[in-house]
Amino acid sequence: MPPEPRLQVTAPRDLKTYRDDQEKILQGYSWVDSQAGLVRIPIDRAMNLMLQKGYPVRGAASKANPQVAPGTASAEGKH
Repeated sequence: MPPEPRLQVTAPRDLKTYRDDQEKILQGYSWVDSQAGLVRIPIDRAMNLMLQKGYPVRGAASKANPQVAPGTASAEGKH
């Protein structure tokens, strides 16, 4: 091996390999933690499941006293 720093000599091929690997992760199914029952699913499938199940809704206590984050519109619609 040549001395440090070693240069990347196949950068375009390395980038393609990296992007292909990332695409497989994003579009495939795999275990994240089989003992905990955590799996990775494709993004499109996850979005469809969320549309079917619905998103979590705040409880009645949260609606009665909403907290407004700094820099966002207040409950009256003012900034």
